[in-house]
Amino acid sequence: MSRFKYTKQFYETDAAYLQLLNAKEGNEAWFKDFFTAVLKHSTPASRLLDAGCGTGVSTAWLQRYRPQIFGIDFSNTYIQQARERGDFFGVMDITRLAFPNGSFDMVCSADALEHVPQLRKALQEVDRVLKPGGVLVLQVPNLSSNLLSLNYRRTSRNILRKCWFYLTDLLRPNRLRTIERFDLDVLVGDKDAYNLMSPIWLRHHLVTRGYTILSFTTYSLFFQPSRHLLTLAKVLEALPIFRHLGGRMVIVAQKGT
Repeated sequence: MSRFKYTKQFYETDAAYLQLLNAKEGNEAWFKDFFTAVLKHSTPASRLLDAGCGTGVSTAWLQRYRPQIFGIDFSNTYIQQARERGDFFGVMDITRLAFPNGSFDMVCSADALEHVPQLRKALQEVDRVLKPGGVLVLQVPNLSSNLLSLNYRRTSRNILRKCWFYLTDLLRPNRLRTIERFDLDVLVGDKDAYNLMSPIWLRHHLVTRGYTILSFTTYSLFFQPSRHLLTLAKVLEALPIFRHLGGRMVIVAQKGT
């Protein structure tokens, strides 16, 4: 079975993962930084594509403020459930988007790209349907160098491997790791991930394709942090040696005109 077919079968049939998606219903803190970025860089008149929307939790929340949003996912099961939230959803493969060039002012995606086997092709399609000057907002876990994340197995091997990944990414920023060649060491969640996406790789990929990075963090928090924790995150984010070691990325990039 190809990786694409395996992934599609997983999303069509895995009840536990579907329950995990639905658990995010009403949990705005999970998407807090993502929502903030989307609303900051768009207007109510903007046309938005939510790529890899799952059961439509994030799309439905955004639709209250951005009525011209459309959510797509390649799982029939998820889109059937998403359509209970509204008629702004469709079944579609992100690597073959059925939209003309330059259809959207913004493309956004939350916790989806790490699951796409043909990631470069997906980002190429996203770029095609985004207007010149349009904005891309991506939220993805840092599964490669998340040394300061709570969600990985803290064995000596894993810690050393993440340090090695970080150092080699600085030398070879165009290298994209997948679970076919490397283990996935998360404790919970992301067990279905395919890309061990590095923040260094993602930034490099976008910049080399003419995007300007408007904002970037690996310390996006999916809970309500204390004032002290927020201060610590901002300090770590400002230090070059720690900048890429947080657990989850939110990146905002503008396409060239």
